[in-house]
Amino acid sequence: MTYRIFIDIGGTFADCVVIHQQGIVSSKRPSAHNRIGEVLVKALRECADELRIDLSELLSSTEEIGYASTAALNQLVARQGPKIGLLTTTGAEDAIYIGMGAQWIDGVRDIERESLLPKARKPSPLIPRELSVGILERMDSRGNVIRPLDEEMVREQVSRLVEEGVQGFIVSFLWSFLNPSHELRVREIIKEEFPDHLYALPVVLSSESASVRGEYQRTMTAVINLFLMENMRFQMYSVIEELRKHGFRGQISLVQNNAGLADVWSTAPVSVFKGGPAAGLIGATNLMKKYGENIITTDMGGTTFDVGVISAGEPMTSELRPVIDRWLIGANMLEVTSIGAGSGTIFQVNLERNGQLEAMPQSAGSVPGPAAYDLGASDPTLLDADLILGYLDPDTFAGGKRKLNRDRAYRCINERIARPLGISVIDAAARMRRMANDLMGHTLLKETLMRGFDPREFTVFAYGGAGPTHCCDYTRVLDPKRIVTFPFSPVFCAIASSLLSHSLTLSKSKPFLLMYPGQQWPDHFDAFNVAVKELQALAYQNLGTKSVNRGDLEFTLELDMKFGGQVHVKRIVSPLLRIESVKDADLIYATFIESYKRRFSPFSLNVEGGVIIEAFTLHASIPREAAELPTFPPASSGPSRALKGRRDVFWIYEKQWMSTPIYSFDLLSAGNLLEGPAIAEGAYTTYVIPLGYRFSLDRHKAGIIEKA
Repeated sequence: MTYRIFIDIGGTFADCVVIHQQGIVSSKRPSAHNRIGEVLVKALRECADELRIDLSELLSSTEEIGYASTAALNQLVARQGPKIGLLTTTGAEDAIYIGMGAQWIDGVRDIERESLLPKARKPSPLIPRELSVGILERMDSRGNVIRPLDEEMVREQVSRLVEEGVQGFIVSFLWSFLNPSHELRVREIIKEEFPDHLYALPVVLSSESASVRGEYQRTMTAVINLFLMENMRFQMYSVIEELRKHGFRGQISLVQNNAGLADVWSTAPVSVFKGGPAAGLIGATNLMKKYGENIITTDMGGTTFDVGVISAGEPMTSELRPVIDRWLIGANMLEVTSIGAGSGTIFQVNLERNGQLEAMPQSAGSVPGPAAYDLGASDPTLLDADLILGYLDPDTFAGGKRKLNRDRAYRCINERIARPLGISVIDAAARMRRMANDLMGHTLLKETLMRGFDPREFTVFAYGGAGPTHCCDYTRVLDPKRIVTFPFSPVFCAIASSLLSHSLTLSKSKPFLLMYPGQQWPDHFDAFNVAVKELQALAYQNLGTKSVNRGDLEFTLELDMKFGGQVHVKRIVSPLLRIESVKDADLIYATFIESYKRRFSPFSLNVEGGVIIEAFTLHASIPREAAELPTFPPASSGPSRALKGRRDVFWIYEKQWMSTPIYSFDLLSAGNLLEGPAIAEGAYTTYVIPLGYRFSLDRHKAGIIEKA
């Protein structure tokens, strides 16, 4: 028997899924980013035990391991990276420090921006200003050389930076994405000057990191790649070494931000930041046909709350202005919005703001974790509140592997929240839960209404370890058609990774006038077709060895478009890969108009100004067979056999304790129906059904939650 393994390392838990011919087994372990290899082995051993085989047998029979991790983001936040030097065009040395006009709010939650106004600060730079040096050279906006590269100056500045302890170089020249010859020559010079340097002096070119217009985001993409490169390489070496020790000989692929798989050694660090959430979005796309074409995906774990939108069967385009930590970059990411809201979210009373209760963006993580973990934490978290209110069972949490200390959670909330606010512990816990739900609900409204969507026309997918516990509450403000949970909700993103194919995303900034001012079409569209053909050739070159033949690759084209005389750019999914006639051009134009109207309103159209395509983004992938959800036999009786007993639960919207039936999710059958209030406890998640809702299991044991 052969196996496929998919791993999703989050901020709080590591999820592991093993897929085989007879089904799926999974496990969750607390994350430990400094001991990832050890955590993975423990998770894999649990899966092997469930399969009743040795770990070595499991790994030696595994063809592929898909791997997604947030470790790169954690390293960036901690500013743990090498000393880097930047070589740029003379006069542009301050570009990354000036940033864009609104750089001070990039990566900052909406709810925090108002309080930041009086003390706004730009992020601490990854490269000190004294290590950013100018080089005499210049290209014009068409890629023509107007000032040759001063090679002697390059040698002098590189030598000076090496003497100051620089361990790697970024080379980012103006307009290099049109003509990278000067950047390429600088790399050659560095290799010539320091062929035997202790660190081998890695050199990253902006034209290779992000071949897009905009020196700030192009440079920051290269900077983040180099800043994370060595640590990420070390981490992957340690993971692979640990797996090899136990018999693994297959292929390791990383899950990328565009929800594709890529070889571990050919993937840039900046392209894997949101691999897990992106995989969840694509997994939802594969499942949507069973539950509707308009889907809002919500992934609530221990650290973050991730939101994606699928409209008319297609996920939103990749982000036009992707931000990592506090920097705008030029990489491609599926549009998934993340906020700091999870079961480990820390709460505090801010005495500087009149004793206001606040949900912090930080998470308690897995160590020391919430106060209830009894590992020494003193900060109250959302999990502590859920435990105090009766939603969680302290003895069965995480399949009984993590016993929760209710008394410690009670004392922590009392000391840090209830006493400063002058309220009871129950009221404090209820406020914490309601605040978290409101924060997530606000995010959902923003991601739908501000994009021109009516959330009442959508179905909400709720997954992640905490998603089924909070989904009825954070969707109250939306009033969606229904909420859908899955029997594998706690490891949804890891399972979704199994649906991904090997893929590649390529971009080219090459302005093309689709429509002239006055609504006149050009005489031909050769430049459009050439740009797409060049990107396709690169895709075949990079993915061709993995496909049976050229026809195996599937392409999706995205276009960054705007009206002449306007600054707002809208990214659309092009309905066509080639333009053969005016009719084809008109179809692309109509798609742009509809998307622009929905985003910016019909009153902002400027059709007389013409339409410009500023950039092309091509997604190439090797298709994988669509997966089918397992089916379960229908129930022969009601849910009574799954009833474990009753427990007093404080329902925050009814503001009262209610004796609530508690069910074992594993003992429920397809076709069973639960009327709220009710709670169903699974191994790694708890399904909370409030009064006025009902929870029914379809033939896939997906939980359909609707208002009664």
